[in-house]
Amino acid sequence: EDLRYIWSFEIQIIGSNSFYDDNLQALMDFIQQGKMKPVIDSTLPLDRAIDGLRMIENREVFGKVVVTP
Repeated sequence: EDLRYIWSFEIQIIGSNSFYDDNLQALMDFIQQGKMKPVIDSTLPLDRAIDGLRMIENREVFGKVVVTP
């Protein structure tokens, strides 16, 4: 929330909203090749999806929350 922290420590944030298919494909290729590893905080079953949303809302996660069927 405080951009001064990012600025003062010269932190770089790189991301993509996967708007373009070629970006998403390149990302998937990097992951499959082991050049990039996604940060997954939690994996939850579908019946606990609301718990995952609550964790995100409360800022209790570092990385992604994955919901499985």
